[in-house]
Amino acid sequence: MLKAGFIGFGRMGITHFSILNTHPSVKIVSVCDQSNTMMNILKKYVGIAVYHDYRKMLSETKLDFVIISTPADSHSEIIKAAIENNLHVFVEKPFTLTASEGLEAIGYLQDR
Repeated sequence: MLKAGFIGFGRMGITHFSILNTHPSVKIVSVCDQSNTMMNILKKYVGIAVYHDYRKMLSETKLDFVIISTPADSHSEIIKAAIENNLHVFVEKPFTLTASEGLEAIGYLQDR
């Protein structure tokens, strides 16, 4: 069973959650978002760990991979944090906002 975490729970995060929640080999363990309303609903009705700080989620939750569906300007930073935690990463497009950020993230992965 693969353990998944979600960072960003807007329209695309919810879409990816809905798809993966039906996969028999995936267990959704945690979600991180800034929305108190969404996090309270998930905590109350779905029973998964919720966070407002993705770094805290990555350090406290045992995950195999993360889905990143935050605004694109935060992708590079979150990708690096996920890689530091030895996680596989799925990133909503665009991967990064600039080619140099993308190359830096790829280089960061290759250095591991």
